[in-house]
Amino acid sequence: MLTVYKNVRGTIRKGGLDDIHPAHPLLWIDAMAPTEQEIGLLEKKTSISRKHFLDINDMEEMPRANSFENVAKITLKSSLAADTGGKTAILLILFNKDYVITASSHPLPALQRLAGSLLRQHETKEFIESSDLFVYEVIDIVLEEFNATLDRLGDEIDDVETELLKNPTQKTVQNIFRIKKALIYFHKSLSSNREVIAAIEQGQLPQVSRRNLSWFREVHYDINQLLDVEATYRDIVTGALDLYVSSISNSLNETMKKLTVIATLILVPTIVSGIYGMNFRHMPELDWAFGYAFALGLMLAAIIIAYLYFKKKDWV
Repeated sequence: MLTVYKNVRGTIRKGGLDDIHPAHPLLWIDAMAPTEQEIGLLEKKTSISRKHFLDINDMEEMPRANSFENVAKITLKSSLAADTGGKTAILLILFNKDYVITASSHPLPALQRLAGSLLRQHETKEFIESSDLFVYEVIDIVLEEFNATLDRLGDEIDDVETELLKNPTQKTVQNIFRIKKALIYFHKSLSSNREVIAAIEQGQLPQVSRRNLSWFREVHYDINQLLDVEATYRDIVTGALDLYVSSISNSLNETMKKLTVIATLILVPTIVSGIYGMNFRHMPELDWAFGYAFALGLMLAAIIIAYLYFKKKDWV
């Protein structure tokens, strides 16, 4: 689906494919899961080869920034949805002084938020009229989406820690591994995006003016902060997993201790009954009138003494 946003005297309005020409100071074309026909139309209108749009369907495509002829091409990883599974999709940005094209194979929350903000005229005229600053705005809001997802992961980590202290279950462990996996995915995506921003910051794209490179330097700082947060969360999750293993080990130790106490309380009477159950001919207590009561009393006394000992050791 192609959506065209055009600049009309400093404000953004939705337009159509007929608006794709240099007459507008800046044109944003958002291609979400474009069809072959739509890619052909873009190729005809912008003279950009369709081969540059193939990256959006390759989930293994590595982020990069390069330039060909008069168009810059930036490939980034963007958070795919509002969940916390660490899913990302390729975001392709093609731009020159006249237009900015964003393309992806899935709806991206970041671009949806940006479009809504532009249509509500919450963006400044400066960002609307300059293509390189508009690209900065796109990248910045992509990072905001990563930040929002990391915040949600942080809330889930708090919930997992609470479960670990109260009543950890197998589902708790599954949540820990899911969060850790999501953080690993985010680390790979953010690290790759950082390399792209570093390349832009170093002036490798002539379409980005030197006076605007400082904006991308700010984005580079933001990515470093996100990576620091991600690393902190990963350490917390690893610690939570260690805490769970320790909790299970302690629980097993307590169970074994209780079983040991029960076995000991049963063992002593079993020994007494075993001795008097051997039926040897010369056993003094066999002919004793109080032998039965003595044997029962001996068993009871052994149980009481063993119980008091364990009580003193705080095992029961």
